Amino acid sequence: MEVNCKAGKYYYYNLRTISDALDLQKSDVEYWSESSNTVADVSKYTFLSEKINRLSIFRVKENPTSIFVSNLFVSRLNEAELDGFNLKKVWSQSENSSEKTGLSKTQKRKVNLKSETLIICLNKASSSDISDKTLTSIEDEFDKNLLSASVNDTYLGSYEGYDLVENELIFFFSCPKANLLYNELFGLISKLESMGKVTTYEKLGSLYDDTIPAILID
Repeated sequence: MEVNCKAGKYYYYNLRTISDALDLQKSDVEYWSESSNTVADVSKYTFLSEKINRLSIFRVKENPTSIFVSNLFVSRLNEAELDGFNLKKVWSQSENSSEKTGLSKTQKRKVNLKSETLIICLNKASSSDISDKTLTSIEDEFDKNLLSASVNDTYLGSYEGYDLVENELIFFFSCPKANLLYNELFGLISKLESMGKVTTYEKLGSLYDDTIPAILID
């Protein structure tokens, strides 16, 4: 569907194809708990070839927020000279490929991408203080700063969302190293101070691990 936009010619596509093509036995999958079958994170993807042979763009039920495309889809993008896509290779069907997992040789070492947490608290903020438009702009800036231009770039973390608790607007990030992510976002954190007092915390554990305390960053 074509979208009317003064900035240029854009198209909207409602992707409804959700496949069970993820090979849970060969993928690196993290579950919410030992007794749960609900997937919390997938750090390495391996797909069932027979399930994706006829798919060009799809989602998987274990991670429905991510979109996966085939080499054929990428070829068609290039042929049509379409831009605006941020593609990252996560799997190859070739058994002999050195990039079978979608990582370069220098990236083969397994790293927990969500081992630590960064928490940014904006005090004296309420739903009346910050408009939906301003909040969306803040979130867009977070995503923009964390976007990797290349698969060889150092991964710093991902924005997980926000929560509004009384007079605090709290932003959550998952990352390998909270201190590195804090340094990357320092400029944006400073800008937030124009809206109220900002307090930042690091948590040396997963966002969802309530047993690990948050530590104030001076």
